Amino acid sequence: MLISPSQIVTQSWQFYKSNWRQLVPYMILSFLPTIIVECLGIMGIYLYSLAPSLTLISKIVIILVLAATFVFDIWISIALTRAAKNLIQKEPESNNWQKLFSGSSHLIWPAFYTSILIGLAVFFGLILFLIPGIIFTVWYGFAFYAVVLEDKKGTDALKHSKQMVVGRWWAIFVRLFLPFALFMIIGSLLRYALVDPISLLPFNKFATLVTQSTLSTVINVLMMPFFYGSGMLLYLSAKNNAAETIPQV
Repeated sequence: MLISPSQIVTQSWQFYKSNWRQLVPYMILSFLPTIIVECLGIMGIYLYSLAPSLTLISKIVIILVLAATFVFDIWISIALTRAAKNLIQKEPESNNWQKLFSGSSHLIWPAFYTSILIGLAVFFGLILFLIPGIIFTVWYGFAFYAVVLEDKKGTDALKHSKQMVVGRWWAIFVRLFLPFALFMIIGSLLRYALVDPISLLPFNKFATLVTQSTLSTVINVLMMPFFYGSGMLLYLSAKNNAAETIPQV
């Protein structure tokens, strides 16, 4: 039997509470790209004020660095997904974040183009109508895990994910949506309570924007283990409780 939505929420909290020390390196690494992007924005404004002729060069540099941070984000997601699995299953290598991180680089490209395939499928589903897009989102919700944990790639990962969902689409949908919605609401409330009041402080507009952006990112990073934990708990439950297939006549 699949894990229930309430179990996903409670076990995600237990996952966070029991493993926060092991998760700290991943959260710090996830925070770095935002700092880099903010520094680039400040640098771009500074260069433009000093030498407008360097604007094109600064834009090229910013684009290249943004591309690098995007790749780095994928790398972090892969490493954190593997870490979540190891921590939940209490595997010994879960404490070695350096090994998990360095051993995940070969999965960056498969994860990238598989994510593009998922995005295209969902996009065209949304163009056709909203409901097909939602159906495709649930069908292919496990494709990233298939790449990272099952060594599947591209369409094979999508097929593997769909096979895990077919026959219990509604059950998977509810277990994906409810915990995700709850954690999103908690994150939104934290941002409302902590980020919005900064606009009332006597900062200039630029300082207010940077402070709000940084604090919002900190909240996102702190909430991140809940999303990875809940997703992994559902994936492992779906994998260990295979969907019943209807025999073909």
